[in-house]
Amino acid sequence: MNKSTLMKWFVAATLLISIYPIATPTKAAETSTAVVNTNSSNLNVREKASTTSPRVGSLQKGAKVTVYSNTTSGWSQILYNKKRAYVLTKYLEFNQTSTTKLSTTSIKKSTQTGTVTGSSLNIRTGAGTNYKIIGSLKRGTKVTVYSTTKNGWSEIKYQNKKAYVATQYLKMNSQTNSLLLKDYKGDWFEYNHVDGLKTGNLGVIIQSVSQDTATVSIEYYSKNYVYINDTNEQRVTFKNNSASFNYIENDLGIKGKATITLSNNNVILNITNTNSESGLPSGKFVLKHHE
Repeated sequence: MNKSTLMKWFVAATLLISIYPIATPTKAAETSTAVVNTNSSNLNVREKASTTSPRVGSLQKGAKVTVYSNTTSGWSQILYNKKRAYVLTKYLEFNQTSTTKLSTTSIKKSTQTGTVTGSSLNIRTGAGTNYKIIGSLKRGTKVTVYSTTKNGWSEIKYQNKKAYVATQYLKMNSQTNSLLLKDYKGDWFEYNHVDGLKTGNLGVIIQSVSQDTATVSIEYYSKNYVYINDTNEQRVTFKNNSASFNYIENDLGIKGKATITLSNNNVILNITNTNSESGLPSGKFVLKHHE
């Protein structure tokens, strides 16, 4: 075969490769399976990870979904109608037998110290009960905590490596907030709180968040969302995930005291009001994020 023929074959082969490139395998995204677990109503599916994002559909209780990842603000990216969309993570129950890894991003990255409160605390390779147990810690053991996830897990130092334990069995010794305040910005409400009757809708509004400070106010509506009362806005500082403040009811001018405590997926509101003419109820109320 002469040089002219060789050159023609080379040019032809080059053109074929450019037109039909050799396929290279792509790595499949790691996913997990979850089941929708709402209290009553359907779970909203949104275009993006925000309650202000357009709603693209809904899922009934018990529906199974494919989950690609979790965000730091409490959302999960799922497969919906052959596209990726978002739902609130707190309404998903993950398949405990799944072995695929799911991204769980921490909501605070500041080292602190924690003490084990459980009799024997399992240590796992990831933030979930589906991850492998690699050891255990006895009650009273002190550990270095790197971060805390919003789904109830803490990343700790174990045998010079990073591992995970359930946050509820740790007592944080640091005086800093173990939860990130900006993840709790928004409206938090509690229903059916007056003697078990569906007669009220009490909530707290957390806004203008800056590090460990925020502007807060209390609002109270009837079951039909008719305004009853609210308080003046207060600028408060959170310490150990909690903040106490004095408030004044805007309509009646009555003074009271309240404490807001950040908890996993909840905000706990304690109201102390000794005035019988107050337009707000007293007591402890567990608030849920209001979409």
